[in-house]
Amino acid sequence: FFSSIATQLALPPHRLMLVGDHPVHDADGASRVGWRAVLVDRAGHGHDHPRATVVRSLLEVPPLLAASPL
Repeated sequence: FFSSIATQLALPPHRLMLVGDHPVHDADGASRVGWRAVLVDRAGHGHDHPRATVVRSLLEVPPLLAASPL
């Protein structure tokens, strides 16, 4: 799924970021194919993910995009 999206967008995986709320379906899937993964933990359950940046709010995402390498 993630690889086919990168192909359709004609972008290398390191240029893509997935923002999701599921540690396995979102963060694991994206990070396995080289995307940056952001895991939203709105409720503050203390999710910790070895390959994703964990945020509490979507308001934390724009600075991550600005800091992303091209």
